[in-house]
Amino acid sequence: MSHPSSDPPGVDPQPRSRRRFGLLLALTVLISASSSGATILVLGDRVNSQAEVVANAEFRASSPVVVPVERKELSEAFTFRATLDTSTQKDLRLTPGIEGVVTSVPLKANDTVRAGSVVLEVQGRPVIALPGRFRAYRTIRDADTGPDVEQLQVALRSLGYRSADRKGTYGPGTQAALGRLYRSVGWEPPYHEETTAVDETEAVDATKAPARRRTIEARPAELFVVSGLPRRVDTVSVKVGQMVNGSEAVLSRYTASTRLKGDVPSGRADVAVEGTAVRVDVGGKAVTGRLVANTTATAESSEGASNGADAGSEDSGPAVTVLLDDRLSIDAGRSYRVTVEGKHTDGPVLAVPLTAVNERPDGTAFVSTQEKQGKLVDVEVTPGIQADGWVEITPRDAAALTAGTAVIVGGKDVGQ
Repeated sequence: MSHPSSDPPGVDPQPRSRRRFGLLLALTVLISASSSGATILVLGDRVNSQAEVVANAEFRASSPVVVPVERKELSEAFTFRATLDTSTQKDLRLTPGIEGVVTSVPLKANDTVRAGSVVLEVQGRPVIALPGRFRAYRTIRDADTGPDVEQLQVALRSLGYRSADRKGTYGPGTQAALGRLYRSVGWEPPYHEETTAVDETEAVDATKAPARRRTIEARPAELFVVSGLPRRVDTVSVKVGQMVNGSEAVLSRYTASTRLKGDVPSGRADVAVEGTAVRVDVGGKAVTGRLVANTTATAESSEGASNGADAGSEDSGPAVTVLLDDRLSIDAGRSYRVTVEGKHTDGPVLAVPLTAVNERPDGTAFVSTQEKQGKLVDVEVTPGIQADGWVEITPRDAAALTAGTAVIVGGKDVGQ
């Protein structure tokens, strides 16, 4: 009795048998090869040895990776965070002897202290700023001499109040000059009165009052000697009605300039050189400045500057100091975004990835192109500005490289 065939009508059963036989044969070969230590791969109708697979992989790996030359603008600009460098700031403190209630504060934040101006009033008397190297330390009276007298004479002369007194001697000319300064700011000068000595050889007239002599004295409580005037103040730390004592700070963060400090990103030290222009974002306003230091000492850089770095920024590198062109009152507890201008191209230029540029032992640079026949051709170039992994190139032969020319960036040794 014959069994019905499972094959569809019209299909020859012989090819199926042959396919089964072929599969069994392939498995037999695979098992046999495995037992002998060889590796055979069955790929469709092809059988590849391990050596052939490795050779094919090496061929693919050695194929050059090429990119086209592009025309693009390049800029070395980058950003980092920086904080106020408080080490350059100073507090102006009251001269010992200035004590009492503050009755007026003419200055306010960001004002400028100028020679001959009134800084504040204490007990209804002015405290006048004068230029000098050291503080007033005593009350100067008629005929006194010393370096403090000479300093006062120099300060008065710088304001246009001259005298014919001997240098370092507080005579009537210096007193008159000081009196004119006081009156120019709206106050009478402080006076010292003393009784004139009586000549004992002469008869004393009991009906006459003793003769009194009045001279102008220089009081340390009313003369605020400061070096380097004029100077701008960041904040004024006293208020009307406040009790002040000698040596108390009244003008906080008194600075000759506003400086920031921070760490530039690693790998940008070549751009962050002394004198490089920067822009600082201060409260939404762009303030110009420049780099004035570039050292490898990062120990003094504020931790806040590093912690406040932009997300995704590179590791911190050299410590730098930023000098702002304008003296500003800024918050010491904040970090500020600094943009380093760096060099930039004047419009689009020929550019390739940095990995496309090679250097010979003699220092000349070149890129490699591949002709249709597979031959490598080295084209000598002069590298220029680098930015974001690209570098400007100027080919020695302008016709050898144009935008779109394919240059090799990897996958095959070049320049050999």
